[in-house]
Amino acid sequence: MTSPAPTALVPAPSDGAATDLAVAGFRHLHAGHCESGVTASLFRAGGFPLSEPMVFGIGGGLFFAHFSFVRVMGHPLTTFRSFPGGIFKNACKRLGVTFKRESFTNPQKGMARLDAVLGEGRRVGLQVNIFWLPYIPRPMRVHFNGHNLIVLERRGDNYVVSDPVMECLFECPADSLRRARFSGSHAFMPRGLLYYPTRYGDSPDSRRAVEQSLEETCRHMLRIPAIFPWMGVRGIGHLAREIAAWPARHGDEKAREWLAGVVRMQEEIGTGGAGFRFIFAAYLQQAGESLGWNALTALSEPATAVGDQWRAFAVQASRLARGRTDVEWGALAPLLENVERAEVALFRELDAVRVGRRLLSAG
Repeated sequence: MTSPAPTALVPAPSDGAATDLAVAGFRHLHAGHCESGVTASLFRAGGFPLSEPMVFGIGGGLFFAHFSFVRVMGHPLTTFRSFPGGIFKNACKRLGVTFKRESFTNPQKGMARLDAVLGEGRRVGLQVNIFWLPYIPRPMRVHFNGHNLIVLERRGDNYVVSDPVMECLFECPADSLRRARFSGSHAFMPRGLLYYPTRYGDSPDSRRAVEQSLEETCRHMLRIPAIFPWMGVRGIGHLAREIAAWPARHGDEKAREWLAGVVRMQEEIGTGGAGFRFIFAAYLQQAGESLGWNALTALSEPATAVGDQWRAFAVQASRLARGRTDVEWGALAPLLENVERAEVALFRELDAVRVGRRLLSAG
């Protein structure tokens, strides 16, 4: 795993997208994932530069769960990251950044509040339904309420938007943004959620922030009670068993549809299983180098290897979902079982490194 050598808390990348739209004092950040990209961009705009991998890691972004009893877009829910909103909240709390989060039941009040906060000169993060964003290419538009973006200012009937999954700034019509903020009916409905930092600490304790994030990640991946077998590393084996049973339980067509849903959550919505593991690997390297913690830096390589295994599963699963006859259902479970073993080994080693580092720090 390679990345630029960090200094302090690792400056954010300096490259920005060229575009006809421009907002004074703001440089668009094209990121790998929406929430970590929005958080890094908000921090940078506030004079608190931090790379996306550092935001993702300190925010406790890595997780896994397969909820066979929860449906999102008609498919069982598979998630490769923590619950939406957690990355921003955790990164702020661990780095001493105060912030505000507001949600609304009335769309008019929610839009008026957005205008008022923009009028204060603030950059505002939003959680939205990506389906209603007209600048998103049509193949990417699904009813997913966990997407994040930044609104920079209002210009007439349009808002200037910095969406980290896109390469440049866009104007979004007010009506489209309102629908994106207030659509949906399930538990992930954004309810007009807006959020923004209000004050940055003078001297964040980066070592403590990293250690807190590692403790949380290891706990969530390794130590969730066995009565919840669908979460953490156990959840990967649970997904393997579920996929193997789908054809007999639900028929081949439904099974392929659900399998395509797993691949979509993994590779197309956000950065998914492989991409999140690659971001986490970059976090381990950057955090280890910035803190002089060599054992942590060394774990970036096996974390990258785990990402490669997730991607290998996605390739085979997508071929089967498309009806290719050279892949059989029985081939998928062993791939996921290999991923499970690799993640168990990775997080056990990370847990050992974390505890050893704390003992050294205490001494």
